[in-house]
Amino acid sequence: MIGLELMVEAADAASVIQTICVDEDTDYTDASAGNQFTGTSNDAYGIHLKISDLTASTSAWVWALTSTGCYTGVADDSHSYKIEAATTAQIVDTYTNTIYVQDKDGNTLVTTLVNNFTPHNGTNNYSIGPSSYVDILAATSFALKSHTGIISGQSFYFRYDSDGTHGNDYRADLGFGWIKEADLKFVDAHEFGHQIFDAANGWDGNNKNYTADLDDCSGAYSAVQDKHQMNSKEFSSTGAIEGVASFYAALAFNSDGSNAACSYANYNGHNLVDWDPNTSSPNNQKSDDAQYLSVQDVFNCEDGWTYSEGGVDKYTVNAADFLGQNCLNNGAVNHRATQYDFVRAFWDFHTDSGSSVSLSNIMTMWANADPDTWNAAGTGTSSDFPATRLQTAATGLSLSTWNNKAATNGTDR
Repeated sequence: MIGLELMVEAADAASVIQTICVDEDTDYTDASAGNQFTGTSNDAYGIHLKISDLTASTSAWVWALTSTGCYTGVADDSHSYKIEAATTAQIVDTYTNTIYVQDKDGNTLVTTLVNNFTPHNGTNNYSIGPSSYVDILAATSFALKSHTGIISGQSFYFRYDSDGTHGNDYRADLGFGWIKEADLKFVDAHEFGHQIFDAANGWDGNNKNYTADLDDCSGAYSAVQDKHQMNSKEFSSTGAIEGVASFYAALAFNSDGSNAACSYANYNGHNLVDWDPNTSSPNNQKSDDAQYLSVQDVFNCEDGWTYSEGGVDKYTVNAADFLGQNCLNNGAVNHRATQYDFVRAFWDFHTDSGSSVSLSNIMTMWANADPDTWNAAGTGTSSDFPATRLQTAATGLSLSTWNNKAATNGTDR
């Protein structure tokens, strides 16, 4: 079973047709958030398999390219085989792209699925995981299988931050993304979103700045101002770059039909927020990580919603423009945004009836806005600030609904 292309000429009376299928077992803490990819065992789309004929001392790598994570080949039932799986997947949809999940030193992990296996006519099922590496591979593979956009012939690299020294951080300068909280599918897909949209922009990187004054949106963030949050007041460059990555995560795990609902999960290590900026020390303040390791925020990225804690309603978040409603009583206005508002702007742009702009067009618009060269900081309304760049790019592609979605959600400042 070294592969049809290698074995078919040698097929004889001892040849059998063997199918190998692989599942990825996952242990996401946020598995139930969204309405897609909610199980604990999923087909290993495109996983890389090494099939070794132990009797003949030959081996070959193949891709399990079926939608169910299977590979079929001709094998000799008088031989013994070994089958291994790598934390790599080739995703073939409209285009072909490859995902590599590695350890902190850049090594791809290989797991033995079965040793001394005698093939037969039929199907054998195996599984890998749960592990942090499989969690990352499964979430990103699922996202890319359904939401490729214009991305073709690209390779995406992730390293699991096993010792917690790097956190969740896309390093465009190094060509890979660190992921610390691999057991959170929305974190995995958010970090993938950074790479996906950078690939759409020709891998030119992006220009952002996390040092904007929080002003009256400080609330629980005053002690951790250097951390970007889902609804913290930021420069628009940061709001847009983080927001488009979170939009991709929302897209990965929510149905995206006309006027579709959208839910998104946050945790304390990655963007867990104080949804009530009007109180400096609310019950849901997350400044003490040790106290909130098990706390989850699942927010609505389509409609208004109410934040509840312990069954008690704490704060109502309106349907649009969190920044305008809560963060502009003092301080700067122009070139300010929240990641949360950008998530909703892109979601509405993609799903609202009368808009329904495809992911491919959103990627092209993003690339045409040149996020690698726009102004990262400052206060202004020139053509080099993100709001104007995005509006100009949308107009150039005749995507007229962007201006409305940006104005509604407060990302046009």
